[in-house]
Amino acid sequence: MYDNATRTADKQAYERSKAAREAEVGRQQGFETQASDFWTETANKLSLPAMEATRGQQQQAFMDSFDAMSPAPEGMAIAGNDKASSEVQTEIARRVAGASAEARARVQNLAKLTSFDMAGADRSQSLNNNANLLQTINGLRQGSLGAAMQEGSIAGNQVFAPNTIIADILSGGGAALSGAGSPGGVLYGG
Repeated sequence: MYDNATRTADKQAYERSKAAREAEVGRQQGFETQASDFWTETANKLSLPAMEATRGQQQQAFMDSFDAMSPAPEGMAIAGNDKASSEVQTEIARRVAGASAEARARVQNLAKLTSFDMAGADRSQSLNNNANLLQTINGLRQGSLGAAMQEGSIAGNQVFAPNTIIADILSGGGAALSGAGSPGGVLYGG
């Protein structure tokens, strides 16, 4: 019975350990999938088409801000313009429109230039976010491995051998009595 109890306890410990290892393999595969997904997402953000899209969005946002801040040149009056002849007024309007178009072109060039910085900052932020996420996953992975090692090393139930003192005494007494009638036995007198 003791041997059977020991084997049963060892088998239970093995089954618990096996279940813990299998569960850990599943968790590790989940962490692997998450890390791969995060990296794929980051790689997509770092691609040339994504960078061009970010630059386009930044240029548009820059120009939208500029348009919201600057009033349209139409309707702006130059002191004394109302007293000038129509030819002079037309020439002033032409020059103002030209200067305005040139200023807008310069602002657009500035928007294009700053879009590189903004796209670079966006890429840098994507890399930092990815590094943080991968570090978090790695911490979870290591913690899970540590817990799995504890789960996998749980010993089987402790089985104690039965107390045989009384059986030994009875066995010894029985042996003495059974040998009593034989030559050299206690009752035989030899």
